[in-house]
Amino acid sequence: MNASHQANDLIRLRTMSSFWGDIFSGTKAQLNEIGFGAGCLFPGEPLAAKRTCRLPLAHGYARVEVRLGWMEGPQSEKPFEARIFSVDASHLADDSERKRRSVPFAPGVTVTENRLTDTYTGTAQALILAGLIEERQLPGMPGCGRCTTTFDACGNIFERKSHPDWRQEGFKTVRKYGKKITVHCVVSIAIHELRKKQFDQKQSAYELACMEAKHAKQVQQNTPRPRPNLRLVWSV
Repeated sequence: MNASHQANDLIRLRTMSSFWGDIFSGTKAQLNEIGFGAGCLFPGEPLAAKRTCRLPLAHGYARVEVRLGWMEGPQSEKPFEARIFSVDASHLADDSERKRRSVPFAPGVTVTENRLTDTYTGTAQALILAGLIEERQLPGMPGCGRCTTTFDACGNIFERKSHPDWRQEGFKTVRKYGKKITVHCVVSIAIHELRKKQFDQKQSAYELACMEAKHAKQVQQNTPRPRPNLRLVWSV
């Protein structure tokens, strides 16, 4: 594929463009053809990671990952050749600000700090032992939903349909995702305001760093390459 055709296909397969980078979607063959992951394993292949795989850098991006697409519906039921993948191509090598990371909280439990809530993830037993929930609050228990239930600050079931404002200090929502359970605990107003200020500052710095990296890549790509010196050889 020549450069012009590859550039056109890059534009055609680009499904989203943001300050942090771009997302390209297509089958493995299509993504390989435009320069992403040729000769590499994609999620779902033997010996490959199930959800996300790192790919070699391409097209001036500082970090490239591929994952199964989700907007096109379930992919596991399709033949591998027809599955749609999404390539996240980032301008920065460190994308920790875009993907907020979880940290260990207790044995078998991790926590992710958000602006409004602390989200704890683990098995039912691990969450109970950590003192985050009681057994009666688990999904499927009497009075609880099969997947999601919200509790007030006193631990009583809170009907979100009749009272839509569940974002009150001390409230928590218990959700089931497969074998894992998440507990979203609403933080105090003071903590929420402090985190909002801190997160906004970090986000502004992160966006600026991404834009500077994007601009530097564009300058490099638009800079003409020096031509090699030509030597004239006279024959007699």
